[in-house]
Amino acid sequence: MQKTPIKEYFRPGIDSLRAMWPPMLLVQFVCIITVIGYFQIPAITDFLDRASDFKDQNLFAFILGSSFIAGALIPEVAKFIVGRKPKYDGEWLKLVLYTGIVYSALGILVYYMFKFQVILFGDTGDFPTVLKKVLFDQLIFSPFLSIPLGVGLFKWRQAKFQFSAWSQVIKPDQYKANVFPALIMCWSYWGPITSGMYWLPERIQFVVSAFCQAAWSLLFVFMVQSPNIENPPPE
Repeated sequence: MQKTPIKEYFRPGIDSLRAMWPPMLLVQFVCIITVIGYFQIPAITDFLDRASDFKDQNLFAFILGSSFIAGALIPEVAKFIVGRKPKYDGEWLKLVLYTGIVYSALGILVYYMFKFQVILFGDTGDFPTVLKKVLFDQLIFSPFLSIPLGVGLFKWRQAKFQFSAWSQVIKPDQYKANVFPALIMCWSYWGPITSGMYWLPERIQFVVSAFCQAAWSLLFVFMVQSPNIENPPPE
């Protein structure tokens, strides 16, 4: 039986990056400027501190609301602006609501991952701590939890909520076909962002990541819903 060339598993992630690289680079640039500005520009420091205070005072409302907006609403606004208008019917509404729920759940997961990292590595902004957090985020949290869960939830819906759909992110060959492309995209997008974001205090990190989530959701939803990865490449 002929094996699928490894480059075919990269293709969905590469196609998504090609389609969405301008907002990706813009968000990465703004994130780096924000990190620098937090330590150098009082106005940015004050804004992020106030936003973090609001987040702390309205914790779950902030997490769920910002994740829903970034994951479900902003991509729809972006599609409308560029002329990719869907059919606004009940099915579209269900998809938007489901996407928002998925991102809200992932937002809670990310928030507590930040908290867990403080327990593991502390909350200092020195190079060894930042490096540990980036490696934990990109090499443990993303490939083994957040990306498989995100892909699985969308695959589950596409399969009309049949639990057999979860085999598409659990079995090694299916993981390679369905999760690995999203993981490549994750490293390309979140790698540079986390390398800057983890210099900030933990209480600021979720505020910054919530902003970055909007462009990520464009990339992620575009790729996961692409017909190229509805099913794994044939072996």
